[in-house]
Amino acid sequence: MSDEPNTPVIDLSLRLWQRTRGEITVIGTWILTTRRPCLALVPSRALPTHDRITPCLVPLDMAFAWDEHTGDPADTAAMSYQFAAALGLNPMEPRNVIAVTSIVRDSLGDLLAMPPFPEGEKQAVADVLITDPNTGKTTEAEIVDNV
Repeated sequence: MSDEPNTPVIDLSLRLWQRTRGEITVIGTWILTTRRPCLALVPSRALPTHDRITPCLVPLDMAFAWDEHTGDPADTAAMSYQFAAALGLNPMEPRNVIAVTSIVRDSLGDLLAMPPFPEGEKQAVADVLITDPNTGKTTEAEIVDNV
């Protein structure tokens, strides 16, 4: 995967599941650069002026930060505030911030149960055969790229 700034980090067409609650839709998908599961929060209804949506991501490695037992409530509130604003919700309205926290927490179990990135979404781009000239031992490998 390229490190160029326009390289997508996720592909919302690669979703395992999706759930809508009010103005927020949460999608179970994978981060393409790490091939690890994540939650992607998007507005349920994109405004007509939005030709592109920037989702709010909760990577599997950060699930603990959102859990009510292991996460810091102040950090969770701050992240929920930022997510609400990014989703086009009024972050000064407490119910919007609470809705973000609630939908993320309700989806943590599904995030933890997600399988690895689907292998069918990779494309082989080259085969490599390495031969050790001293021993004659060969090693085969396949170079793949995400589709």
